[in-house]
Amino acid sequence: MKYSLKPKYHFFPITGWLNDPNGLIYYKNKYHMFYQFNPSNPEWGAMHWGHAISDDLFKWKHLPVALYPEKTFDDNDISGIFSGSAIEKDGNLFLMYTQFFDPKCYENHEKEQQCIAFSSNGIDFEKYSKNPVISTPPTKLFHDFRDPKVWWGEDSKYYCVLGSGEENIGKVLLYSSEDLKKWEFENTLIKMDPEEFEPIIECPDFFKLGNKWVLIFSAGFLTEGARKNYYVTGNFEKNKFFPEYYGELDLGNDIYASQTFLDEKGRRILIGWVHTPERYNYTKEEGWAGIMSIPRKLSINNGLLIQEPVEEINNFIENIEKPEIKNDTFSIKELENCFMLEIDNSNEKFEISLENSKDKIIFSISSRDLEITEIRNKKKEYRDFYHLESEIKNLRIFFDKSSFEVFINSGETVCTWRIYPHDNYSKLNFKDLPPEAIKIRKINNSLFD
Repeated sequence: MKYSLKPKYHFFPITGWLNDPNGLIYYKNKYHMFYQFNPSNPEWGAMHWGHAISDDLFKWKHLPVALYPEKTFDDNDISGIFSGSAIEKDGNLFLMYTQFFDPKCYENHEKEQQCIAFSSNGIDFEKYSKNPVISTPPTKLFHDFRDPKVWWGEDSKYYCVLGSGEENIGKVLLYSSEDLKKWEFENTLIKMDPEEFEPIIECPDFFKLGNKWVLIFSAGFLTEGARKNYYVTGNFEKNKFFPEYYGELDLGNDIYASQTFLDEKGRRILIGWVHTPERYNYTKEEGWAGIMSIPRKLSINNGLLIQEPVEEINNFIENIEKPEIKNDTFSIKELENCFMLEIDNSNEKFEISLENSKDKIIFSISSRDLEITEIRNKKKEYRDFYHLESEIKNLRIFFDKSSFEVFINSGETVCTWRIYPHDNYSKLNFKDLPPEAIKIRKINNSLFD
């Protein structure tokens, strides 16, 4: 049987293309995930909003498409429903999103406008008849204007942040509203150095966590291999943000457009789009593209954003007896590339690797340095090197068919990769590390029961 890259515990679209998570919310006793979706083929195209629900964030049910692009006169028109967010109001579910108009078909039209849709049951949505609710950016100098993230403020008003760019400077804009329908521009929440973050900020998310405010945003999509998520922590007073600490949300280049929400337990949960735009996407041969990250619970420790897999994943982790060991090698083929490694590091330098007959992943750790190398089809395909602020003391690495996520020092640092092996890894090799320092646990889940 040919090896399938379809994950077992990372959400994916079954068919077609998936990118940014949208409208993450806990509504009517269900977790709702909306997402950028092209149902026609496994490539980016005219964007819809896909929709799925879950009781536990790991077993999902696909629902009908929530939002469709407007009908157009041109088969080449790629106008669509871009990213946005969700909020509950008076028992109804409201979606706030960017309507994108393809400039080649709408030469005299605003490229991006903010709109809303609503539903009484969380499944069937009606677009507001008086859309757009924000028709233009603050000035004509803005060249990008999208991805509204909405929340209910402590002063009993609605707020949203928008990603933008003005005169090649990336900015996050703050708006307010009494009713979700009429919006006022408040100010520029933050602007970014274009030399570091490029001229456009995308998918902003702004929320209070503990006694600090956190801004998450995406940047760098104009430069090959530079797509990344970042975060800023600081204080928010009188609608002004005072940044204190900037950091990378994830060391890897394979996660983008992360969004958060509050659930019924009061947890701030983050999910991101995991994909590798610059590499050939081998999942297209199976008719689909794009996965979501493990849902991560957020907290703050000394100004640092801590990310840990939500507790529900423990329901699918199976303790297994230590596999057979021979010549510093464990046999792991029966785990089917769905497993977790726990490593407690007492050595300053060590290495582990996973391999099958054609592929290999190598993790080389030295104090504060992490080097990851992917060999595919017996050729080095990708390598990256990361220098951390803190010494590496422990790691949890979650593998799921075509991806892995590394949580370092109990979630102080995270690194996410897409991978495309030909088969299950059959061996786990280790060097300069005692076997008792490694724990191997199988993860057994079926996403779409």
